[in-house]
Amino acid sequence: MRTENKNQILNIAIIIGLIMLLSAPLLAQEAQENKKKNIEVTMKEATGVISALSANFIAVETGIDPSTGIPREEAFNLDKNVRVLHKNSLKEIKVGDTVTVGYEETIETTDTGRRIRSTSVKTITFLKSPPKEITGLEETTSKEAEPQVGSLPLKGLKER
Repeated sequence: MRTENKNQILNIAIIIGLIMLLSAPLLAQEAQENKKKNIEVTMKEATGVISALSANFIAVETGIDPSTGIPREEAFNLDKNVRVLHKNSLKEIKVGDTVTVGYEETIETTDTGRRIRSTSVKTITFLKSPPKEITGLEETTSKEAEPQVGSLPLKGLKER
């Protein structure tokens, strides 16, 4: 009987050792996650004129900084499932269009106090196209009003 008890105790010790060995990485991962102290996720919006656009990036001029007079520009990463409102697709939106960008802002504060900010655009709402440029001569001058080659644009000459 004593040999059987020793074998049972040895088997139990081996099982406990294996459980501890296998759970160590999980405990280390949990400790690592606890080091990431604070994660704040908020939904925000920015409205402005698109200054740059690609398949995974958008930059929007949101106004002018009153203290410096320099335009403010915000850059965002596009989520792969970004929703486009008032247009059929992202391909229909161009630089110069006015849009409202709905984005998720994530701020992570690490254990050292460092704050890491990341953004991901969830929606782009098309508001309006840029105004068309007016070319003064084409729209205000007719062909009859233009002077003919070889003629003087003055009506009559005064003789002395």
